[in-house]
This record gives sequence, structure tokens and C-alpha cells, in this order.
Amino acid sequence: MRMTHQENKGKRAAGLSRRQVLSGGALLGLGAAATGLFGCSTPTPASDSGNDAAVTASAETQPVVAWDYETDVVVVGSGTGMAGAVAAASEGASVIVVEKRPMNGGSLAFSGGYAWTVNNKFSREHGDSEELGRTYLKKMQRGEGDDELSEAFLQNGNAMLEMLETYCNIEWQPKEALDYHPEWEGGMKGFRGCDVKARDGEDSSSSAGGGRLASRLLEGAEALGVEMMYSTAAKELVTQNNADGVREVVGIVADQNGKTVRIKANKGVILAAGGFEWDDELKANFIGGPAEFRRSVPENTGDALRMCMRVGADLRMMNACWGNVVYREDSQRLNDQGTPVGTALLMDRSKPFTIMVDNSGKRFCNEAADYDTLWWAFLNRETWGDTNLLGTGAWLIADDKMVQKWGLCTSTPYGTPGNVPEDAVIGESLEDLAAKINIPADQLVATVERFNEYADAGYDPEFHRGESAFYQGVDMDKIGTPEMTLGRLDTAPYYAIEVATACTGTHGGPRVNGNAQVIDVDGNPIPRLYAGGNTAGVGAPGMAYGGPGGTIGPGMVFNMLGGKHAASLDPVA
Repeated sequence: MRMTHQENKGKRAAGLSRRQVLSGGALLGLGAAATGLFGCSTPTPASDSGNDAAVTASAETQPVVAWDYETDVVVVGSGTGMAGAVAAASEGASVIVVEKRPMNGGSLAFSGGYAWTVNNKFSREHGDSEELGRTYLKKMQRGEGDDELSEAFLQNGNAMLEMLETYCNIEWQPKEALDYHPEWEGGMKGFRGCDVKARDGEDSSSSAGGGRLASRLLEGAEALGVEMMYSTAAKELVTQNNADGVREVVGIVADQNGKTVRIKANKGVILAAGGFEWDDELKANFIGGPAEFRRSVPENTGDALRMCMRVGADLRMMNACWGNVVYREDSQRLNDQGTPVGTALLMDRSKPFTIMVDNSGKRFCNEAADYDTLWWAFLNRETWGDTNLLGTGAWLIADDKMVQKWGLCTSTPYGTPGNVPEDAVIGESLEDLAAKINIPADQLVATVERFNEYADAGYDPEFHRGESAFYQGVDMDKIGTPEMTLGRLDTAPYYAIEVATACTGTHGGPRVNGNAQVIDVDGNPIPRLYAGGNTAGVGAPGMAYGGPGGTIGPGMVFNMLGGKHAASLDPVA
């Protein structure tokens, strides 16, 4: 006997409420919900046959499934996937969201919560246009993008913002945060990225922006009747042949706290479960470069990627990731705890009186570049000997002026003056420092002398640090000039902290079209299967990171498109 939606809502499992897990829009605690985990509330248990019934096939190759739950649309992942849930529910579809973690938000909840779109209603007031947006998006593809996806993002970004305003009670606040490549044709110096305005009593800091966004998405989805299943990891897609003999997706098999559950999706399945950066085997075999640490939740292990591959999905953009460069020891400690790595190096490396050198004592990058672009500098190899990566054994070097003005490893733009972490190496001279970190002293001295000449001239001819308007630094006495980031290293003692590469998230996955439909290896949509966010091979869209919230905005747009398309379909036969 099937239970009605309202009857089933009354059978919620005991435990923490959603509001208790994500209250006030604050950033979700790292592991704070390890006890008292709440369960799920979902419509229509479909049979009483138990959870050990197998998915079998009849002579007509149709599955015979003992479904545990039934709905119109299943969304896998509660980060940007919630935009797909809201879109489908707003069109009248019933929706179940399955989330591997015991709380909502995924990696989005640990982000700044910015949503980046082009030609939105805020950026248009500051000169943005469809043509500027299209030009910038084309540059972002770097030869590996897709014009159809760029156009879909361009035409639907504002619609996504307005949908979430309407159904999630979001008040967006545009920011003057620059595009990550404002000097590119079509780039802008602000207002394409926006975040959620804090309510009275909420944490209004940028670090809590992801929590505010995740909270609003959940509130809006629940108000539309969306049901949440936590601690539920999707594992398999269930398919059948439709009337045309084409295999279509009709549900999922998931693991919920060790119990197998089968959820029928009468209209479609949206995969928005993040990337595969926490699976070392997938990362080693697909990403074409080093990405030792992770700036995402540890549940991002490629489950959705494997599900798509099993049903014949084509793949795109598998050869890179959203890169980052981080402090090694700090990141090792955080990742060992299952916690995303921090942003301390992001704040430190663009400040004056600092440089980064590799294990030969030479600079090898523009230290003030955006984090994704900076990662690419670590992909270059020596063309001699063991052909080591040029960024191997890299260090941030700072002098005492930097430390006394801002401190090191503090994860805030203006730092904590005088702060020196335990893993910092201190030398009374550059030669002393070089000996302690095992790099050639003469080369380090020569590198610093050369950089000091560039700082005096206000121009870095080697790596062009300070030329882009993006993140020239934080020395506000020198605002708008290269001197915001260029400053002499000439005051002992000197400090060094080892740095390493990290992955903010992978961006390779199933190929999709402008409706977020997953495409198979023959170029045809797999009926009723959709993907968005870092699960999909979309990027931002493309290989380059567009601006603040450069994955959240596109992720929510494509999940919205998938939700709307799925909701428009007739139910499976």
C-alpha cells in the first residue's frame, strides 16, 4: 500500500531538524553534525518486500524493481543541485534530494556563496551586455569549451537569480569583486558576482556566504514540498527501454546508512554530487597535473561520474581541475581531519614583501594571479634530467616587514600582525634561510635581488605581477597600482613556508547539452538523465574560472535547466 505525501511527512525520523543543522545561514560546522543525524522524509514507499530485493530484468529487458520510494525527479546532491530541485518543484513536479552527507549544502556550504553570472540585472547597470558576456565566455573556453553551453549559461543566468529570489526568498547583493581576468576582452571590474544578503542576526561575513546560500536553497525547496534524504549515497542508475527501444533512466539505487534503497524517478534524475577530487585513483588517472590536497568536502569521490560511465555517457574536460595553491602542513592537517583546506596562502602570496620560489631558488609564476590560474604554473616540467615539475618543493618567502604588518597564515586579507605559524622556517639572512630549506643560497639571493629591482621599478617583466587589476594586493596605501603587490624583501629575519597544490574541485564529467541532458558516446541524450555543477563536464563554462562564484553560478544555472526540462516530461510508462 502506497503512502500519500502528507502521510509520509508525518513519519520523519527522529533527530536534529534541518534548521538545527544549518541555522541562521551560518557556515556548517566541520563535523559538528557527527551525532544526532536526522534521517529522511520521502513520498510513497512502493512495496513491503524489504530492502534485500534485487533489481532484475524480464525477458523484455525491462527492470523488475522493488521500489522503496517514488517521485517525479530525483536530485543527487544538495549543493548547487538544490537549484534543480527548486526548478522542478516550481513546475509542479515532486522531488526527492539525496545527499551523501548528514546535512545539506555540500561543498557550496563551505564556500563564499557567490553566484557568478554574466549580463545579469546588476552587471547590466554597470555596462555589461550580452555581447560582452559572450566574448568573455568564449575566451574562457580555452579551446575546450562548448558554444552551446556558453550560450545556455549566458541566456539563463539572470533567470536563475530571479527564480531563487522568487522561491527561496533570496535578496541578492551585487559585489564589486572583479572578474578573475578583467583585462580580457569582455571582462568586468565587478557586479557579475553576487551573494545572499544576511538577515538580522545572521553572520554577514563573506566566509559565511555559502551557509547563507545553502540555508535559503533548503528553505525554498522545502516550502515547495521537496523531500530531503540525508546520509544517502547514490550508487547506481536504474534504466529501462522506452517505447522507441532507447534506454532511459527511471531511478537510482542508493545506500542509506548501510541499507539499500531504490527510488523511482518518473521524470528524471539530476546528478549534482560534486567532483572526484577525493578519489586518488580517479584523480591520478584523469587530472593532467598535481593536485595533492582538496578544498572540498570528502564525500566528493566520483560516485556520480561512475554512475554516468556505466550507462555510456561521453566525458568532457577530464584533464584538469579548479586548481589552488596552499600551505602544505596546514593543508595536510585539515585534509587528515576530512576538512577542506583553507585560504591562508591565497591571502599571503599577493602581499608586498613576498615571493614564491621552487626548489632551485627561482621564481616561476605570478604570485598574485587568481588561484586557478596560478595552479597552471605547477604543471610545467623541466626539459632535462628527471623532468621534474617546476613547482616541486616550492616555498613562500617573506621578510620581516610583511610579517610585522600582516603576519603569515591567517586566512584574512589584513591578517594578524606578527603571526608566525609553527611550520615557518626562519633565517637571520637569505643564506641562512636557504640552507635551512635546502635550496641553493646563491640562487635565492640572486632571485631576491632581481625581484627587488622590479619592486623599485613598479614593474615585473618576468611574470607581470601587479599588471592585472585582479588582486593586485592588499596594501591600501598603494591602491590601484602594482605597488599593492610589489615590495622589496630586504628586512631580516626572513621566513619560508612550504607550499603545495590543491584541487578546489574537479570539473570533468559527463558531457551535457544546453538542457543539462547527459550525452552518450554516440552524441545522443540519455533520456531522463541530467548533470550539473562539478559533476558535469561543463566548467565555468569552459576551462577558465570566470569570477567570484565562478562554479556556483554555472552549477545552479545548469541544474535549473535540468530541473525544468525533467519536470516538463511525461512520466515513464
